[in-house]
Amino acid sequence: MALSITGQYKLLLETESALSELSGLSSVQEILRKKKRTADGGYLYVTDALGRMYLQSYIGVFDHGNWRDRKKFSEEKATRLARYPDDFLSRQSENREREQYPGAVRARECILSFSGLPGHMDELLMLIVAVRTARMSKAKVRATFAAHPNDFATEEVMNHFFSED
Repeated sequence: MALSITGQYKLLLETESALSELSGLSSVQEILRKKKRTADGGYLYVTDALGRMYLQSYIGVFDHGNWRDRKKFSEEKATRLARYPDDFLSRQSENREREQYPGAVRARECILSFSGLPGHMDELLMLIVAVRTARMSKAKVRATFAAHPNDFATEEVMNHFFSED
């Protein structure tokens, strides 16, 4: 099932909005400072469950020097996750020596992938977008972090994005 134009537009808006909110939280800013990283933008790549591309777009401040790598990594994460149907997160098959990083999540009817932030933040951003676009429940995200801890899933982040309704 392909994404409608409205569905594509909603994914773009929610990714941009979530990136802005997430990068503005003090606990996230502190982690980024320690890692000497920024959260200015990156490449969004969305596929169906089989890895066929639905949508791709640069989100946030365009990085002229790194956009090709961000696009390549975002696509790789999604297609790799599609090859591992039992995996829920691309970090389950992470292999840094082969430049296979975290940052993609399996959601209802699609795989959401982002590259441009630290890998665990890419992953967290996609989980936020999955919840906001009704492709995943907050309870599933909380269970995911219980099974697969993420250093960006601070108490502040969990309360802001994934608290029980």
